[in-house]
Amino acid sequence: MSLYGSDDSNANKTKAGIGVATDSQTKTIVYIDETEAALAQNKNRGLNAPGWWSYFTYNDSAGNPRHKAEQVVFIAGGEANSGETQSDDTLAGDFASTVSISTQPANASVAATNTQAFSVVAVPTGEASAIDGAANAGNTAGRTAGTYTAIAATGGTGSGATVTLVVDANGAATATLVGKGGGYTDNDTLTLSRTGTYGGASDVTVNVNGVGATATYQWQVSTDGTNFANTTTGSNSTTATYTTAATAAGDNGNKYRCVVGTSQGATKVISNAATLTVT
Repeated sequence: MSLYGSDDSNANKTKAGIGVATDSQTKTIVYIDETEAALAQNKNRGLNAPGWWSYFTYNDSAGNPRHKAEQVVFIAGGEANSGETQSDDTLAGDFASTVSISTQPANASVAATNTQAFSVVAVPTGEASAIDGAANAGNTAGRTAGTYTAIAATGGTGSGATVTLVVDANGAATATLVGKGGGYTDNDTLTLSRTGTYGGASDVTVNVNGVGATATYQWQVSTDGTNFANTTTGSNSTTATYTTAATAAGDNGNKYRCVVGTSQGATKVISNAATLTVT
């Protein structure tokens, strides 16, 4: 039996953290299962094998996110993803999650002593995987090969999900979630109707995960046009819309941008920088 146990209990977390030095870097002890270790977003943080890790994230001098990860205990055959209890998904997501920016912050002009708002629109996505029972049974007759975009999914606990389906020459299907909708739970099963799309004798069903992910935000400011730091003045710096403090002539030329992630630990993306003109 492993000295550290094979689950992410608080007792095992405490034992795994023994010997991790306390210093200016605030480290988090995080458990990674085999599913999490295989996800690109976690690998990008250095969390690439099952077990307990000491993890630290920081911004470099230019304001870009950086990661330090050190494995303290390797655990083979540990607890499955579904059994975890720690609230660490922003660091190590359970499912594939990505985020994109659909609307960038815009340059703005403001009279001195007034405030100025900057906004960004971020779009988180989860994952969909086909449960194509018909393909597994060799029963895909009549399906037409091709790419079918934005098929409206039905069923499950929510609504509004859309899926792009690629049907190969043998009639087997591969699914990609393109619109997450809302109200779904992880491992929800949805149906993609064959009527008016790929045809054939049987519908494709899909599992969806991570569709409840929400965007996370951190606004940054640059006073030299090159190096950025998290904003320490103004309001709502961790929301989609940040508002500066009362501006002054010295703020002219400042640049503002937003670092965006998701509650499911997507690799963070950085918006374009918007320039503030103070008149």
